[in-house]
Amino acid sequence: MRLTRLGDTGWSVVALFAAFAFVSFSTAVIGPVLGQLDDEFGVSYASLGLIAGMQALGRGVAMIPAGRVADRYPPRLLVSLGGVLMVIGSLASAAAPVYPVLVFGTAVIGVSMALIFTAGMAHLIRSAPTEERGRTMGRAMAGWGLGSLLAPLAAGALASAFGWRSVFILAAVLSVVVVPLGLSIRGALPRQPELSPTEPQRRWALGLTRRLIPIVVVSALIWGSGSAIMRLVLPLYGSEGAELTPALIGAWLSVFAAVTFGLMLVSGTILDRLGRLTVLLLAAIPGLLGGFVLLLPIGLVPFILFGLTKAGIGFSMPLIPVLVADRSPPAHVGRSMGVVQFLTDIVNLTLPLALGALLDVSGFGAVGIFFIVAFAAAALIGARVIAAKPRQPSEAELDTSVPAADPASPPVA
Repeated sequence: MRLTRLGDTGWSVVALFAAFAFVSFSTAVIGPVLGQLDDEFGVSYASLGLIAGMQALGRGVAMIPAGRVADRYPPRLLVSLGGVLMVIGSLASAAAPVYPVLVFGTAVIGVSMALIFTAGMAHLIRSAPTEERGRTMGRAMAGWGLGSLLAPLAAGALASAFGWRSVFILAAVLSVVVVPLGLSIRGALPRQPELSPTEPQRRWALGLTRRLIPIVVVSALIWGSGSAIMRLVLPLYGSEGAELTPALIGAWLSVFAAVTFGLMLVSGTILDRLGRLTVLLLAAIPGLLGGFVLLLPIGLVPFILFGLTKAGIGFSMPLIPVLVADRSPPAHVGRSMGVVQFLTDIVNLTLPLALGALLDVSGFGAVGIFFIVAFAAAALIGARVIAAKPRQPSEAELDTSVPAADPASPPVA
């Protein structure tokens, strides 16, 4: 994908790659400092899971509204606004005198993620050529991998030297850059259909149809599990199981993120050339194997193996948006992405809490069994989704006032 060939879309890929990297950095700094948060606030594993869960809650609350405004307002406005909220949330977390304030700050960060992700992805889906959609989104979303690569190393080193608050201060400073990046994005929205004041509401007011429900399930199982692994299970395994220092945890998380970043860079090309099923299996099979690794005796080697299997989830990054784009009209793709991510974030909210409680009761082996089941189910359901020929809804299907006609039925006189 050459930027000179894509014009404005090429610059949008560059700008959103950078914006996604800064957003991912600001959300991935928590992992290496979970042990220090436990020491300062004296909370349980389940309460530590609330940190990752509140990011998901913030995203979830904002996702559907973000999807609606992404279909009506230019991405430059929404991405830059998300950058401002990211700064506010990071500063609130850094200054938190008590644990609830820290949780609130992470929730604000989640809201900013909703605006930046939904507006950016909807813009790329609309503007990228269909035959290069996988590569376009894969390369832009690789910014998430780059942020995840740099954040743990920087956060671990800063936390070891200056304490956990310093990592949120750094996140706030870097988030400032998202504002000019957002303002630099170019491109117009698709023409919106003109609706009369008396025209009935459409199902696409929320963006969810029956065709998107299986995609939501696959997204929740793969992305939800991947988020819980990176933000809760893997850091806790390193600190409590392998007994690593925050700096070493950050270094290892950066190694795993580097592998993920490399896979994300090539995932879009693999999707365009080898198909959706190949990418699905490349993401689900390593996750399933990672569940088996957690059944092994706790130690440094299983920690490394588990982190490497998690990296395979990087293959899935362009898959979910492409499946949504296959089944959504361009004028409604923002709200479709929003509702899919909203339902995924419900899982992101509850899963860290559930896994934290499961760790308290049964340990890492029980969590491994959960991941085996989750990734196996994602592979089976995703394969059925991909096997079904995608078809975008017609205007008649979108109008809830008139039942969609049976194509085999003769017209009514």
